[in-house]
Amino acid sequence: MKLLLLTTFTFLMAACANKKTSIEGRDLEQVYQGAGVERYFLPDLPTWANFSPSSECKRESPIKYVNFKTMKASYSMDYQDLVHLQHMLNKRFESFRSESDQPLYLKDEAFIFYNVYEQVAGGSKDFVIPKFDRISLVWLDPYLEDLEQVDKILKGKELAKGHPIVVSGCLNTLALEKLSDGRDWDRFGVKHIGAEMFTPFKSDLELGTDYSLDFSKFLPNKALYLFAPRKPQHFKGMIKLITN
Repeated sequence: MKLLLLTTFTFLMAACANKKTSIEGRDLEQVYQGAGVERYFLPDLPTWANFSPSSECKRESPIKYVNFKTMKASYSMDYQDLVHLQHMLNKRFESFRSESDQPLYLKDEAFIFYNVYEQVAGGSKDFVIPKFDRISLVWLDPYLEDLEQVDKILKGKELAKGHPIVVSGCLNTLALEKLSDGRDWDRFGVKHIGAEMFTPFKSDLELGTDYSLDFSKFLPNKALYLFAPRKPQHFKGMIKLITN
């Protein structure tokens, strides 16, 4: 019996030592304390699955998708605010990754989540909806290999009738802003809708079959015109297509 107890004790000590080594140098509170915000996100996509079927491209940056149904149940947020929330969260996460060599622990994620929620609930949003009644949506993705086509569209008289918004299911907002700055699209007063503003949830908060955005719900009471070779499936809402 003594031999059995000694053997069991030795085994447990070794297991504890291995566990301690595996998390050596980490703060357990930082690693595991997420304040329960994990339930407000869908599972992370593996790198190989970070793909937009409708835009036919592989995304370079990961996207954290908000679970619209659980957020609605807990905070009574509507579709428009949920899109703003997902957009702002991903911008903050992307900024954190670019500015820090440390991983984004659950504690950091929870802090960012509640901070962004308070901003959205208080009416402070990164994407400010234009006051113009007419919106000119420019779908960037078909022209990623020929950006001069976008230059021509932005210079067009028809587009100038509405406020221009460059939209991409491939690039996130930070990448769009960098691209616009490099090509001097800012002189047209463009705004940006990046890949992190598309969601697997439809405007009724039911899961759909693609990552989409209902532009009529996100940009309510606007006349929406899309400048693109075709209207893609992930552009939902009442949108008039202009193919030039």
